[in-house]
Parts: sequence; structure tokens; C-alpha cells
Amino acid sequence: MEFNEAEPVAFRKEPGNGASKGFVQMNFSRKPNTFSLYLKGIFARHQGLRPGEKLPAMKAHWRDFRIDPVHLKKVSALCSLYPGKTMPLIYPLTVLFPLHMSTIARGEFPLLYLRMLHVRDHLLQHRPVDVGEKMEISCMITGQRVIPKGSEFDIHSIMSSSGEPVWEGISTNFFPGSFGEPGQSSPLAQFDPMPDQCSTVRWMMPEGKGFRFGLLTGDYNGIHYLAPYARMLGFKRDFMHAQRSLAECLRALPPVEGDNPMRLDVAFKGPVYYGTSALMKYTAIKGGFRFDLHTDDDERPCVTGNVFKPQNGVNLTKSPA
Repeated sequence: MEFNEAEPVAFRKEPGNGASKGFVQMNFSRKPNTFSLYLKGIFARHQGLRPGEKLPAMKAHWRDFRIDPVHLKKVSALCSLYPGKTMPLIYPLTVLFPLHMSTIARGEFPLLYLRMLHVRDHLLQHRPVDVGEKMEISCMITGQRVIPKGSEFDIHSIMSSSGEPVWEGISTNFFPGSFGEPGQSSPLAQFDPMPDQCSTVRWMMPEGKGFRFGLLTGDYNGIHYLAPYARMLGFKRDFMHAQRSLAECLRALPPVEGDNPMRLDVAFKGPVYYGTSALMKYTAIKGGFRFDLHTDDDERPCVTGNVFKPQNGVNLTKSPA
């Protein structure tokens, strides 16, 4: 039996070992309504996650997806992308958020999404993707780790055309709390230190438009457009969505020469406030660049990443080192 929009194909919990076992699949023929998902997520009963307990297997699937040229044009204008006949590397990040929300806002997901922090993205574009191609998107929880101060989990997203993956991404999210003894960290979390001798570029971050960008992505979190709300949560003011700060980094870097495949690994270490002074440090690595973004002369980077053409295979789940 198959259910559409946001209904689970199957869900069950089996006792034993204190672990949650089950499967939830949601099939979509159009973009989920994230506003209703926000409300459902707030009022849904989340039972929490005990030490040693596993997240349920959850998958969202969007069939017959096509890029909306108007949406791409608006995103490109706000992110200073250069739309053409092929899909920009980071554009899918503005499409996937509603599918991710359809997973973590459900009552079967044991943790309250309002406490979640998005900490890393790992992207791999296998080949140029024509903006008119018909694709399928699948997003599934694939990893879970206990780390100091909390727990991480991954959502692995794959865009396929004619049954072949053309783009994939791993989004890593963090929940603070006590979930047991820390284990091994993800190998994808490691970045080489920036050398003392590196290139730099300075510019001013754009002002505002966080709500407009939220309308395009479905991420209506007030920390991106309501300064009083952001200050109430301990920030200086409202700040940029991760996708926009990443787009600013890529815009400031020299272009990576050559065709796809293309890989990007990035960690979000702090907020990027609107209208702040930005300093990008970068150095050449094999096939691309290693970069750090600093704002307001802070010695600690708020964004750290690598963008490059992979030399040895295209397996996103393995460290590029």
C-alpha cells in the first residue's frame, strides 16, 4: 500500500535493546507545505531519545521533480549565482529543506526540531544537470553518532535522472543533550588547517532579505529575519541562512576549473550576520580550494570548507582525504 503527500507507508516499533526500530516513508508529488509542518512539529509529541536508542529509519521521496525556472531565478538573484542551462551546485539545498522537515517534524521522529542545529553539508554533483530534466529526489536518515555535548545525525539526499544519481548531499544536524558515551566522530567532519601563507579577499556581507529567502526555501526560522527574536536566543541579531553564507563563500573564490563531478564539504561554525565585514582565507588544494570565512575580524572561522574536483572516485560517504 502506498500513501502520498506525507502519509507513512509503514511504521512500527519493535521492543528490545532499548532501540527504536521502524520505517516511515513519505511520497510526494509536489513540495511539502513547511508552514504546516512547523506547526505539526511544535505540537507533536516527541518522546525523546534515551542513551543507546536509535532513530527510526525515515525516508521522503519526491517523484517527477522538475526545477522551477522562476524559483531558480529568484534564488540565483539573492545568492549571486549565475543561472544558465545547468543546475548550480548548491541550488538543491534550497529545494531539499521541505523534504527534510517532512521527516524531522513528524511525531515518529523522537527529537524536537526546534533544538536542532545544522552543522555541515557534503555535496557531490556527478554531472551537469539540465534545468529541464525530470528527476526523483529521495532523502533518508542514514547516520547517527553520539559526540561530546550531544548527538549528530545525517540526512542523505539523492537526486536521480533516468535511474542514475546526478547529485547527492549529506546534511548533518546536531542536537544538544546527553545521549550516552561519545563515539567516533564522522570522518567527513575533518578539515585540514589553513596554512599561514594563503590568499585573502574582503567584502561586505549583504543586508537582510532573510524573510524573502525563507519564502523560497521554506525555512521560516525567525533567527534569519527577526533581530529581537535572535537576540532572545543569544545571538547579536538575525543572520543569514546557511545556503546564502555558503553562496557568498563560493562567489568570492576563484572558479574551480573543469567539468563535473564536483564536490563541496562545508562546516557551519558560527552565524554570519548581515552587513558585516567578511574576510575569506583560501589556498589551492588538489583539484580546487580550501577556504575559511571570518567576519568582523574574528580569528575563528564561521564557515570552513573545501570545494574541488574529486580525483579518486565519487563516493560521498567517504572522507576526501
